[in-house]
Amino acid sequence: MKYSTLLLTCFLFCSLKSQGQDTIRLANPSFEEATDWENKIPGWTSCGPWQAPQPTLQPGNFEVDKLASDGENYLALVVRDDNIMESVSQQLPVSFLEGQVYRLDAELMRAELFLMESSTKNQKVNYATPVKLQIWGSNDHCEKQELLYTTPLITTTRWLSYTLEFTPQQGDYNYLILQTAPKTPVLFPYNGHVLIDNLVLTTLDNK
Repeated sequence: MKYSTLLLTCFLFCSLKSQGQDTIRLANPSFEEATDWENKIPGWTSCGPWQAPQPTLQPGNFEVDKLASDGENYLALVVRDDNIMESVSQQLPVSFLEGQVYRLDAELMRAELFLMESSTKNQKVNYATPVKLQIWGSNDHCEKQELLYTTPLITTTRWLSYTLEFTPQQGDYNYLILQTAPKTPVLFPYNGHVLIDNLVLTTLDNK
């Protein structure tokens, strides 16, 4: 009898905990393996510029050797000293709604070593300086319309869980955009990166 009561209590607690929270199923939320030689990431669109190197899957590129937090791969986005900030986008299965509260859980970090060519120095440099991650809402795959969230500088060199909670204020959006951003204020553009894995997007009860 006591065992049955315990099971019922656990069931009711878990049911109440999940009420008001629905998962929005992103395509390839852990950035698993590219499908062709162009390194296109299934489920995601690179937002250019097309003349520059594109966002990459890791590990194995530019001397990055960190293990993934989930699955085999993860995404690297960089900022460059020519003022380029990399970004990727995805069309949402359910639109962001104005006034609705959302939460994006993500595993973030940076690598101590990220050796890549600098267009201003014409040589390989270490893109290890910390950057921020921005979340944008849009109705076009790469046109940033509303800034929904900006993280602090990602300084950790091991995976940490971040909870990004936001509410669109300027309209409904069909696309999610992830973009890097440098620290501010900054006197000169610099080279840096953030590593991203294991995204979980949910709607929350409005407060």
